[in-house]
Amino acid sequence: MNKPIKMLLLFIAFAMLIIVNVYFYISEKAKQLPDVEFTLLNGKIQTLDELKGSTILLNFWATTCAPCRKEISDLVDLYQEFSAQGVQLIGIAMSHDRPDHVIAFQQRYKIPYPIAIDIDSAVANNFNVDVIPVTLLISPRGQIEYRHRGVINIDDMRKRITAMLPAERR
Repeated sequence: MNKPIKMLLLFIAFAMLIIVNVYFYISEKAKQLPDVEFTLLNGKIQTLDELKGSTILLNFWATTCAPCRKEISDLVDLYQEFSAQGVQLIGIAMSHDRPDHVIAFQQRYKIPYPIAIDIDSAVANNFNVDVIPVTLLISPRGQIEYRHRGVINIDDMRKRITAMLPAERR
């Protein structure tokens, strides 16, 4: 092979290497958690940064959303199954829900996991939530590993959560 062709191939290979690295950098950056805080129904301010090191399941929902109500029992089951292993499940009620309705809903459905109200839509906007329900599974490293729009499949979610747990907690 002559020298100009070798140089051209070397240049193309180098350019491809740079493109691949940039792609992976951008895709990893996009999976990182935004810096958000929200207020739980008990009045506590919670940040996701405080939960790093744990597997986190965030569920965006509303009291008026039929699919959201349908998946509540599955979320309760997941919470009861995995909270002892350190998995954090937080329900994020959408901004159009009145706080008194959310509190009554939590009591009526006996939801044991923490609920926050996204009063100004800041949390939903940070996670690009445009429909509900949306459930995010976040790794202990603070990366969004799975995003599901619609009602979750409990068996699929159970497998995904289990795969993220340290071996000694499975």
